[in-house]
Amino acid sequence: MPTRRVLTIALVVALAGAGAIAASRKAPSPIDVLFDAPTWRPGGQWPEFRTEHYRMAGRIRPLLFWIGRDNVGLARIDWRRGPSGAVAYELLIGTDPALAPQRLNRWGYIAEEIDGRNGRLLGIISKSEERTVGDVRAGRDDDGRRGAFSVIRATVRDGRSDATMWTAHTLDSLTLHEAGQVFAAIEQTPADAEHHEQVVPVGMQPGFLAAVANLIDRSVRAHRTSPDAVEALRKVAILYAYGDSLHDLSLRSHASQRELIDEQLVTTIHGKFETRERTTGDKTRFEVGYGRDGCLSGIPVSIKYQPRWWLRVELVREPQTAPPLAVAPETGPLTEGACR
Repeated sequence: MPTRRVLTIALVVALAGAGAIAASRKAPSPIDVLFDAPTWRPGGQWPEFRTEHYRMAGRIRPLLFWIGRDNVGLARIDWRRGPSGAVAYELLIGTDPALAPQRLNRWGYIAEEIDGRNGRLLGIISKSEERTVGDVRAGRDDDGRRGAFSVIRATVRDGRSDATMWTAHTLDSLTLHEAGQVFAAIEQTPADAEHHEQVVPVGMQPGFLAAVANLIDRSVRAHRTSPDAVEALRKVAILYAYGDSLHDLSLRSHASQRELIDEQLVTTIHGKFETRERTTGDKTRFEVGYGRDGCLSGIPVSIKYQPRWWLRVELVREPQTAPPLAVAPETGPLTEGACR
């Protein structure tokens, strides 16, 4: 997880010393065009059936009190459905230089396709090697390149995982709104890419998003069943592959609560997750709030990640301007008002 930790730190540390930020955004966003276009990416050949947008905020606690900024970036999650129960997830997340302090430009993308016991994964993270607060504020990068992206492409098939990793370079420092140009640059795997193959347990989740979705679905079903089912799920670990390593994902707790979302009183579940890398034992914790019933069933409404005692990143779901494209049939009738 080191690359993702560095990315998260870079997103938030610069928030402390910033002045006022203009909050204007161009429309329509190139992001919408990007997600609408079917491509070679995992799941890109299948139609989407749900899209959610999120607003990013960052907090830093240099001494006793949290300080930070709201609306410094965004995230988008797409759900796609293929034939015979196949599904795919896409996540684009990062700062928006038009909104972020010092025009900070850090973002990442991950797409996962799950088709039976097989799967494909594509991950992209804007590369940054800042090690200290001073490095982040100064905009330093150890390799001195402005347009550098860490790329991982992996497949899980018939009990084997095959991962390919490399660094892609672009002429400009592209933003998340220009992700399409990065995709064009990485469509072909370079000859000097690193390859890793390993035998993995059959039935293992082929990626991080698939594992999280699986555990959230189990949590929702447990809360609809009984308190014993809720407690029993804390003993379950979901195995997944990411690159050349295997990880276990588990729930430390998942309590239900009532809260106002889009002026509606709904029941949500506050899940505290933990991942553990099997070889090193390294652990990472994060929190996700997700709906229990209706059209918010299993849908993240908030995401929190605190890699250090002084650092916190939060994502909050944006209200929808129209009802979701589809509601999972197992959620039953809506009993808590219409979702937006």
